[in-house]
Amino acid sequence: MRRVLALLVLVAVASLIVGCAPQAGSLAPQKTQQPVVLRYGDCETGEALEPAKKMVQRFSQRTGGSYTIELHHVSELCEVPEILDAVRTGAVEMCYMPLGVFTTVEPRFISSELPLLFNSMEAAVQALDKLIPLWSEIMEQRFNQKMVAGWIVPPLEVVLAKKPIRKLEDWRGKVIQSISPSISDTISILGGSPVALPWTEAYSSLQKGVVDGAVASTMQVVLYNLNDVAKYVSCSYLFLAPNVVTINLDVWNSMPSDIQKILLEEWQTTSRERNEYFIRKAKENLDTMRERGMEVILLDKAERDRYVQAVKPYVDKAIADMGDFGQKVKQIADEVNAKYAYPY
Repeated sequence: MRRVLALLVLVAVASLIVGCAPQAGSLAPQKTQQPVVLRYGDCETGEALEPAKKMVQRFSQRTGGSYTIELHHVSELCEVPEILDAVRTGAVEMCYMPLGVFTTVEPRFISSELPLLFNSMEAAVQALDKLIPLWSEIMEQRFNQKMVAGWIVPPLEVVLAKKPIRKLEDWRGKVIQSISPSISDTISILGGSPVALPWTEAYSSLQKGVVDGAVASTMQVVLYNLNDVAKYVSCSYLFLAPNVVTINLDVWNSMPSDIQKILLEEWQTTSRERNEYFIRKAKENLDTMRERGMEVILLDKAERDRYVQAVKPYVDKAIADMGDFGQKVKQIADEVNAKYAYPY
């Protein structure tokens, strides 16, 4: 009887140990050590923020609490133009940024904001797998940070208050809001007159007649009700720009390799979830804009090809100016465009 009782005790203890063991790919909980906190600034809100929230929880669980991510809206940590320097210095450990904003600091980042470079969102998403390592190398060499994630937001198109753009000639004489140098260049090439204004001023500028139109993401049109002040949106996948996440390189290098692996895996999952979400929203946005009374103009391939030819000297020069880096970007774009046709 004593032997049976002892055996039962041993089985119970063994079961308890197995039940408390960490899951595969996770670390045992750390009870005596204070967790390392990584502050992360994200630009999204609402349902677009959900993948990041889930990632934060998964990361903490998998590290056993030894490392945690503290989620903030980026505005709580720094202003958007300061993100690159904030991560470089370690003032912010990890942050989400629109890469094209920093083209004036690093000319090769224009590769993230060349007009009509990709045929579709699906093409641009696939290109990211090869573009992120190229951009990360620049970040590590020049800006003391490593790129760990990226996704493509719904395309930047041209929205118009009173008169539509249905063909290349319709750009002529129109004053169009621009939010970056490459967008300004593109507007000029297509025949319009760019006016540099923050994206937050699109609504008021259209409402007051300061501009005839604005280059804006279809996500921005829907979320900020630009349909109240714009009657038309002309769609050609004019710009497909990525948002990326970087981490301070000193912080990254201080991490044990198992924590680095977990962080990269979780960001890969989050990137996939956000790309799936934004591809779905890009399609839904077209219906939403129609439901709100906007005329959605989908340029056919023949007309879009005229746009492509118009901007080709500009794009070719930008690629040439980037040397070998530019040729790699062109090769990546050509490969994905061969797989994904322009859908309109």
